[in-house]
Amino acid sequence: MKQLLGEGGKKKVYLVHDNTLDRDVAFALIKTEKPDDEARTRIKREAQAMGKLGDHPNIVTVYDFGDHEGQPYIVQPVMSGDVEGLIEKAPEHRLPLEQTIGITKSVCQGLEFAHTKGIIHRDLKPGNVMMSTDGTAKIGDFGLAVAVDLSRLTQEGMMVGTASYMPPEQAMGGEVTAKADLYSLGAMLYEMVTGRPPFIGDDWVNVVSQHINMSVVSPTWHRADLPPGLEVLILQLLEKDPEKRPASAGDVLKALESIEAGKVEKEPSQVTTAPESSPLYRKVLVGNPNKNSYRRPLMVPCLGKVP
Repeated sequence: MKQLLGEGGKKKVYLVHDNTLDRDVAFALIKTEKPDDEARTRIKREAQAMGKLGDHPNIVTVYDFGDHEGQPYIVQPVMSGDVEGLIEKAPEHRLPLEQTIGITKSVCQGLEFAHTKGIIHRDLKPGNVMMSTDGTAKIGDFGLAVAVDLSRLTQEGMMVGTASYMPPEQAMGGEVTAKADLYSLGAMLYEMVTGRPPFIGDDWVNVVSQHINMSVVSPTWHRADLPPGLEVLILQLLEKDPEKRPASAGDVLKALESIEAGKVEKEPSQVTTAPESSPLYRKVLVGNPNKNSYRRPLMVPCLGKVP
């Protein structure tokens, strides 16, 4: 074990040398005080989900997983950082458009592959998109990933995810499909170009409520130099109704390629507001939130059920 690479709310990551294959690897030790059977199952599921995806160029590879002195761990390649770090260091926290589109295209390729394997990420965000040493964006941290054909391990009536990037249907405890990842991708894309998530607030309840009830402000309000086609795409990804979002990550990729080529000259469409009659329109009746927790992963009672 050479050094501590970083520490977050969920795990400590160490730089370790693999003597067998003579290579440096990232050894992620999962933080859990009492790793019961359910916790171990979750860690195992993450590794299995990523292992099922194989060695895709835009998904972080899992080399191994197991227990170290009773603590679960996952072994992965060493990464140079993540998109969250890029945003934090960028002027006004806005990434250059060329870099933004390049990262988003890579994420789309990883998502399309995962979705064809029946895997939904469920917690896509800048902190879960890693950057390799050669500058390639790779999706990681499939801790909330669920195989479409398998039962959910989360307790019934609980929502999981990160408030700033959470799709309305996930917050409401409704059916989560691959289009939930597209909403999160839209929130992430919004932040990369504007320097802020689409909705902000003092606590996660406020932020999640906005995802459910409020129309998003056009990203051009914060950054006027956006190509019209990119503005349209971001707003489509952030539609409240999953059916109004792009059909697949592959379609998003094609749209990005058209924007790159300068082939899209559409005017932005009107942003849809969830009407009061919509099943996604709900008042929030949840108390005692932790302040400033809207960027942290959540596992809390959902804000309602879609009828």
